[in-house]
Amino acid sequence: MRLFLFTIMLISSLSGSALLPVVRLEIKSMDETTGKGLEGTVVEIRANGELISSGISGPNGSLESIDLPINQVYKVYFKNNGYVTKVAEIDANCDRPSDLPKSTVVMMQVTLFKAVTGIDLAFLEETPIIIYKFDNKGWMTFDRKYTETMMAKVEGIRKG
Repeated sequence: MRLFLFTIMLISSLSGSALLPVVRLEIKSMDETTGKGLEGTVVEIRANGELISSGISGPNGSLESIDLPINQVYKVYFKNNGYVTKVAEIDANCDRPSDLPKSTVVMMQVTLFKAVTGIDLAFLEETPIIIYKFDNKGWMTFDRKYTETMMAKVEGIRKG
């Protein structure tokens, strides 16, 4: 009897979590100078500081899709030797998860640029260059003005 109840509880918990929507990340890392895919980019996804998932980009700069459960805030770190690290934030909190599709795709095409001695862009290791979140209609969007401001700040520092 106990085994039967445990099995029912396990099936219920698995089926309940399987029905929750996810944010599916489609990631491609690119070299700013060449515009080509950047092999060897380490992608780390963290929630509350804890490593949730990681991967390394292949020869064309792409990674396999990564599904993230909703109702978490994630930071996605992009690291490659000799390049400036960048961070993106995904706020996957949603007040009405039942209104979301099974999977919301976020296509992240991240352009990395080479680190230059004497130019300090260390703030990019913690400050997101882009922030995604669900809007009031359930679409995953990003704050264009914030991203443009961050990009202008980076360019200002790079140009000196």
